[in-house]
Amino acid sequence: MTNTSFTRRASHRFRRPPAAAVDEACTIRFDKARTYAAPADAVLPSFADLVPGVVVGTLTHTTRHSTWFDAEDLRLMDEDVAVRRDVADGRTHWVVVGPAGFAEGDPVRREYVFRDESEHPAHYPAPHLGPHPVPHRAPAAVRRLVHALLGHAQLHAVASGVERRLTVPLLGPGEVHLADIADVHLDVVRDDGREEVFREVDVAVHDLDGVGGRLLARVDRRLSRAGFTPEPAVTDLTRAFGPPAQPSP
Repeated sequence: MTNTSFTRRASHRFRRPPAAAVDEACTIRFDKARTYAAPADAVLPSFADLVPGVVVGTLTHTTRHSTWFDAEDLRLMDEDVAVRRDVADGRTHWVVVGPAGFAEGDPVRREYVFRDESEHPAHYPAPHLGPHPVPHRAPAAVRRLVHALLGHAQLHAVASGVERRLTVPLLGPGEVHLADIADVHLDVVRDDGREEVFREVDVAVHDLDGVGGRLLARVDRRLSRAGFTPEPAVTDLTRAFGPPAQPSP
């Protein structure tokens, strides 16, 4: 399933969070996004001299432990929407991400990031979902954001994963952060014990109106020449396990 199908079927139901949720604890991001399959032996090309005035910033290595939440029938995954709880560098965030239409013909990804500020959250033991305790439920602001897609279904933990990411930032004049290119290695385990390991390159262009379109085209050209191939814009769980099974008619 692609961002196009999301835009046609579900974007009107992936509503903005209520005003009470959009405060200092919530960040909203919009990116032009592309994902590439990465062969095991493929090496990232140089991204120097892509566009005049754009330079490569300091590379960063991060490790993130994530837990994905969905309804029992994986209806969010079916709509290309993901709810994650991320733990990295001692900080915890809740993330809701899904397609948001197009800009200049390129798919745009919308991401809501909520800081987890609970001091003593209630958890249940879930050793198959990784080393970090899993909360009983997502915060109210997260649940409200996806309520139109969930209906009366409840969110619960459906998978966990460890992501190791090398990020190449692209900076414009004045060190304006224009884009990120990330070489991602992800190990995902579903709640039924099925495990998948894969590598991908995620390109996120934050500049939607300026040089971003030209930058994305140049990055695409270099990745393609280096053996990376574009993939449909789907959630990590869909990429790992395929789309959820449809009920029999």
